[in-house]
Amino acid sequence: MQLPDTEPDKPNSDPASPATANDQSICQICGSSEIGDYVNTSEAHYRRCRHCGLIFNALTLSEQQVVSDYYNHQDYFQQYIDRRDHKIQSSRRTLELIKDLAPGGLLVDIGCGVGDTLAAAEQLGYQALGIDIGDYPVQFCQRMGHQAQVGSLTNTGLPDECADLVTAWDVVEHIPVTADGLVEVNRILKPDGLFVFIVPNGWYLKACLLKGRYRCYAGKWAQTHMVYHNPRTIHTVLKQTGFVPLPVPWLQHHKLTNGRGAAMQEILIFLPRTAFRLLRGWLRLNRNLFMIARKSVGQPTKVAIHRRDIDYA
Repeated sequence: MQLPDTEPDKPNSDPASPATANDQSICQICGSSEIGDYVNTSEAHYRRCRHCGLIFNALTLSEQQVVSDYYNHQDYFQQYIDRRDHKIQSSRRTLELIKDLAPGGLLVDIGCGVGDTLAAAEQLGYQALGIDIGDYPVQFCQRMGHQAQVGSLTNTGLPDECADLVTAWDVVEHIPVTADGLVEVNRILKPDGLFVFIVPNGWYLKACLLKGRYRCYAGKWAQTHMVYHNPRTIHTVLKQTGFVPLPVPWLQHHKLTNGRGAAMQEILIFLPRTAFRLLRGWLRLNRNLFMIARKSVGQPTKVAIHRRDIDYA
């Protein structure tokens, strides 16, 4: 299989525009006009839909400013370079969890960073291609021997239906209108292709209690995290953009022993893990939402009309 060689347009080099206020009148997920301030401090201004619980940033940085200020410097990525071996193993465990759902083919990692997921994917037999908005991470991945190119969640620059699996770790929250990114992922996925991603949980108990004192509502996160989803809103927008949400596998079956003890071992692992996950979800102790969705076949994409007009150029 040949990797797609289409290069996306790089972000232009015009001076970055300042943050601009967005239309706050309706929720991009449910269309409700019941919007109120949620966190309003000297560092952050987030609003919340009282109907579905979506939390969104009242200010939006241009993509150029995000690239220049945060994601195009070695200083930012050095922390990930120092821990790259550990992160490769962590990425491998995550991919092993879903490998039965997408056993091979082309994996596209959006927001590839220093390429830990690319390395893990290649170890597991995938062809891997990284996408990132900054020149520095793309060039780093290329120096490490990986295929990578400049692009973004809303404009990957890849051809239609080229990918078997798309991953995006902590990326979706960085764009103001989630549907825009999901439509692009749907476009590049093959029929029945898989989208696996992680987003911060807007219902995380600690964040709800601390609000403006919680780290994701301060510092660089207050400038670059545009949306905080909860389980209800992320499932809704997935369905609106042509995906079928799937349950997260409880077990990695290939790691279990074979023979007489396999069934008992599976039960002993499954029951406490199920109870633990259900308890964490009920108590809202999951800081992140780990999502798996399959591209719908034969169903048109139904993007919500309740959105703010954002210029990603």
